[in-house]
Formats: sequence, structure tokens, C-alpha cells
Amino acid sequence: MTFRSTRPALAALLAASLSFPALAQESDTSETTLPPSAQGAVETQLGASDVPASVGELMSDLSGDGVAIPTGDIAEETKVEILPLGALESAGEDREAALDNALARARTKLDMLQTQVKGSAALSGALEAEGYDTDRVLGVYRTADQAMTILIDDRA
Repeated sequence: MTFRSTRPALAALLAASLSFPALAQESDTSETTLPPSAQGAVETQLGASDVPASVGELMSDLSGDGVAIPTGDIAEETKVEILPLGALESAGEDREAALDNALARARTKLDMLQTQVKGSAALSGALEAEGYDTDRVLGVYRTADQAMTILIDDRA
């Protein structure tokens, strides 16, 4: 009967696994610059898109490009319109569960959006005037006339 020692193999495996975190710590984590083509893609993804006409379009946006987050500063004198989710065309109550799933998957981006809305006097002021909280914001869209539309989840 032959016994082979597994100690050298385990030692090599352990040494190899321990070297990866050390390499990660040595890497430069200072400011990262994206190439111009990638910068445009990020700006487009985070930039405000067209206001969805239906719940299906909203779910498609949430699954695709993501939440509509305006880039840049929003002047206090900007015209802001509040659009309740209930005003969008819907295909029935069976879509509510699908919408809830899409919103859950987009939670991180929605949190980022809602934080940005809280920091904008124009947007948060318009919400307060209509009796809404920033936690209900689903998207902020810049319209052709440079006004802003805030999509609100008005479901109970």
C-alpha cells in the first residue's frame, strides 16, 4: 500500500490563493479614467431618456438602460411636472408583479436617483409641493423644452 502526502500540494494551493489578495492590494486604486468611447456609454446610460408612455416601456427601461437619472445641474427655475405611474398605459393587474420585480432589480439605481433628487432644490421642491416624497421617484426625464418630468410611484 502506497501513501502519498498531500501536504506539498495543499501548501502550493494555499500559497497561490494567498498571493492574489496581495496583488489586489498593490494595484493602483486612484482615479480611473475611462476611454472616450466608454465615457459616452456611461453618460448615455445614466442620462435622462424619453418619458415612458406605458408600464411596459418603464419595465423595459429598468431592465435595459436602467433608471433615468438626469446628468448635470438642474436650475431652481426649471419647470417640473409630476407624472404619476397610474397615468401610464397599463396592460392590467398582472403587470403589477412584474413591475415590482423590475423595481426590485433596479433598487440600487433607484436609490442613487432618489438621493440625487433630494439634493436638487428644484426637484425636491416640486415633489413637496405636490405632497410626494423622494422615496417614490422612479425616474426623472428632461423633455424637449428643457423642462423636467418626475415619474412617481403613486400606488398604495
